Amino acid sequence: MGGWPDGMKMTQHLLCFGYGFSARHLAPDLLARGWTIAASTRTTDPEPVSDIRLMSFDDVTAEDIAAASHLLISAPPSETGDPVLVRYRDLVAGSSTISWIGYLSTTGVYGNTDGALVDESSPLNPSNARSKYRVSAEAAWLSLFEDHGLPVHIFRLAGIYGSGRSALDQVRAGRALRVEKPGHQFSRIHAADIANVLLASIEASAPGSIYNVCDNQLRKRTWWHMLVSSWGSRSCPSCRLTSPLSLCLPWR
Repeated sequence: MGGWPDGMKMTQHLLCFGYGFSARHLAPDLLARGWTIAASTRTTDPEPVSDIRLMSFDDVTAEDIAAASHLLISAPPSETGDPVLVRYRDLVAGSSTISWIGYLSTTGVYGNTDGALVDESSPLNPSNARSKYRVSAEAAWLSLFEDHGLPVHIFRLAGIYGSGRSALDQVRAGRALRVEKPGHQFSRIHAADIANVLLASIEASAPGSIYNVCDNQLRKRTWWHMLVSSWGSRSCPSCRLTSPLSLCLPWR
């Protein structure tokens, strides 16, 4: 990573709506640069985390939003909409201090393309309810950029892996599932790489931008079969799907 712009040498404050796997990988990099961080969680009494102020989602106040220079949203939407916008839209829209907003979405918004590559300009055709909610949430966040000039950025994440969430971890825990799908390829992204992408965006904000966030190596299921076979006695159930899903091109 390059140096931070002069304006970022002052104390910056990140407010995370959702403190999950991706946010936990971003936080140490920002803390090392002198940032302060607050984050909401789904629990009503979150356990303390060193150097981060945790609170339940319902306890976020107008003062918390007013104090934020940056927002990161990973809380999942539902049939009622994006929870942050449902509850705090007016406060976010009226902020004069927010210089960057990152919304973590999914490459699932592209749906099934029968194995064809997609990029950020590809049509959205989600095939399940959760991805449809993401499409709606993306549009709602982008409306804050279009209507209020807020610096919103959309990050469509491929399948996330990292320490504790790798294929090996799934096999060890007995949660692995072999997907039998002719011609299937897929993209993934390490949580540390997500953090690097978010840092790059913060460093060079481009409001209104959408990024596919995935590695540049499409994978086939043959490596998964080899992995499971190498474990010998480890069993791995399988399921058969009849058509390949969409593949994404990496953020460039």
